[in-house]
Amino acid sequence: MVLKEVCHVLDIRLNLISADWLDDEGYNGNFWNGTWKFYKGNLIVARTQKQNTLYVMLARLSRNEVNVADDIASELWHKRLHHMSQKGMQMLLEGELLPEMKKMHLDKCVDCLVGKQKTVAFHPRPSMKKKKVVELMHTDVCYIDVKSHVGAQYFVTFIHDYSRKLWASLLKTKDQVLVFLKEF
Repeated sequence: MVLKEVCHVLDIRLNLISADWLDDEGYNGNFWNGTWKFYKGNLIVARTQKQNTLYVMLARLSRNEVNVADDIASELWHKRLHHMSQKGMQMLLEGELLPEMKKMHLDKCVDCLVGKQKTVAFHPRPSMKKKKVVELMHTDVCYIDVKSHVGAQYFVTFIHDYSRKLWASLLKTKDQVLVFLKEF
């Protein structure tokens, strides 16, 4: 049996036949008692036994009849060869070192473009650290998923910008922040 106008996927480890394609081509399948047979008219074209949950059919791949899309093969070999340049792959193709490829065609590879981008250097900025005591304070209120031993579900932090000293306090409710701020 020769399958025509079917997709040949190089990356797949199993050969799968579309039941829809078989139906369109006039084949009839029959599953019965752990055996699968399919016919064309009265002629049995293939027969196989069930192995676990699959009906595995032994098939031969005719190398000279397979039409592999060259751009898919080019892209696959480009990835397999760690994103080799088109010129380098062309040299391998001319030396007949790339199986399943008849001609070379590569579209723009997103991974190659990203790899060629240059990082922009960060320019050092002048220190914004304050020079006087209590000139700038940083504060934050955080929620805790699990209540503490004293029943607190929030905590508030104050960080002194000049000395980087940290103050923290547990709060049972969020409305206690204003009280703690005034005390602080």
